[in-house]
Amino acid sequence: LDVVHEANYDVELLLNLNFGKAKLVVAVPENSRISSIEEIPENSKVATQFPRLTKEFFEKKDKKIEVVTVSGATEISPHIGVADLIVDLKSTGTTLKMNKLKEIAEILETSAYLIANKKAFESKKSKIEEIILALKSVLFAEGKKLLMMNVPKRALEEIKKIMPGMAGPTVSEVAAEEPMVAVNAVVNESEVYTIINKAKKIGARDILVLPIERIIP
Repeated sequence: LDVVHEANYDVELLLNLNFGKAKLVVAVPENSRISSIEEIPENSKVATQFPRLTKEFFEKKDKKIEVVTVSGATEISPHIGVADLIVDLKSTGTTLKMNKLKEIAEILETSAYLIANKKAFESKKSKIEEIILALKSVLFAEGKKLLMMNVPKRALEEIKKIMPGMAGPTVSEVAAEEPMVAVNAVVNESEVYTIINKAKKIGARDILVLPIERIIP
């Protein structure tokens, strides 16, 4: 998304793919007394690979600066006299710390996006929407598991409370000596063993935890 905004591309933003997440930030040396945009001296030099976004940001803040466009290794610019501060992408913050820099402002959040040429989107809308649906189904399935178990029929209402699923669990009869039902539900992966522990206490057995490739809501 940062590349799209920097180049000012006129495209359709179709889907946030939820990876490659980062923030475009303003950073100064750790030993600097500057802690906000307002404290940056007039005509300070700002090194960045995003000159358009940088200029636009500081203009909105009514702050006059000089943009120094670099092609890489932005973080070392203040230490070699190229600039007084930088504007660069930050994901974990490790690179800033390694180069003894501190963040003082955020310009935008970014991540990988599915984009389309506007003319192509109109002329090939049906095909593109198929791609969007396919990608959405994978994203929607992230962090989810299919939980299957056999449960005594008498405990069915309690199981429904423990694992409600997306629109309610799927329940079917089991050909067993005692009255049993098979209960299936999509659950959050982080809750799997909490649910299993509660279910076993009320008689659930034959429990399966299965991966989910896609979910189409």
